[in-house]
Amino acid sequence: MDNNGILGYNVSCIINSIGNCMANRVEIGKKVSVSRKALGYTQQKLSEIAGINKTTISEIENGRFTGSFDIFERLLDAVDLQFDVSQKKYSLPDWDEIENIFSEDE
Repeated sequence: MDNNGILGYNVSCIINSIGNCMANRVEIGKKVSVSRKALGYTQQKLSEIAGINKTTISEIENGRFTGSFDIFERLLDAVDLQFDVSQKKYSLPDWDEIENIFSEDE
């Protein structure tokens, strides 16, 4: 295992199609689910390990959880993941993207 968790990544940053760093609940949930399954845990087993309701785990894995950071933190710890706060990264669009932004409708 490396510093980024059991599957070689943390949950801090998803690179979108134009190179910006972003994390969202759906992507975090997917990573939690993948890590849980890699560890051989069912949602029920993870619920018992983390002390979190099975329904809450399902909500997190499906990107619908809006609860506390404490619950996220306990769940991530149980599946060998972590939050990582980093400086926002920006990228400039290339010329084709600029042309598309400013092109007139034909």
